[in-house]
Amino acid sequence: PVVVRSHALGSAPVNPVTSLSLGRIVIGVAAVAKPELVQQRLGADGDRPLITQWFGNREIALGLATLTTRGRARTTLVLLGMAVDAADAATAYRRSLDIDPNQDAAHINLGNLLIKIGDVATAADSFRRAIEIIPDHALAHSNLGNALSGLGREDEAVANYHKALAIMPDRAEFHSNLGNALIKLGRAEDAV
Repeated sequence: PVVVRSHALGSAPVNPVTSLSLGRIVIGVAAVAKPELVQQRLGADGDRPLITQWFGNREIALGLATLTTRGRARTTLVLLGMAVDAADAATAYRRSLDIDPNQDAAHINLGNLLIKIGDVATAADSFRRAIEIIPDHALAHSNLGNALSGLGREDEAVANYHKALAIMPDRAEFHSNLGNALIKLGRAEDAV
């Protein structure tokens, strides 16, 4: 297991799940006690102290539940926390794109997040939007290739990997992605 050493606890090892749980609790308490300050620190606009306090209560409850459980229940709570965090991040990316839809990095980050939570088709749309903004964005082409491969559209994935490599020919990850897609197409000899 991974061991984290905490300055707050001296040199005693701290389990990473415990650290995560304590972090959730601290953020939650701050959001409940000082919602306006937390909104300001998070860059939230408007006056939404009640929503910030609900967020805080959720973080406290999730942190305490994770701290007090063991085994499969704890694993489930950690996974639930990751899903909640992913949903929060997706909401933040979408809100940012509502304000300025021409942020290629936000489209790419949203696409990466959507792939991780299994919404591959919508992720592909995010990568396409990044490419519309910056046509020679190698990472966007490669990530679109990954999404298309995840959708079983290997021919389109290969085309995007070739575009990514035309822009950044020395990127090993792009070569690996291309090779894997070619192998899925039964073209292993072209993957070398």
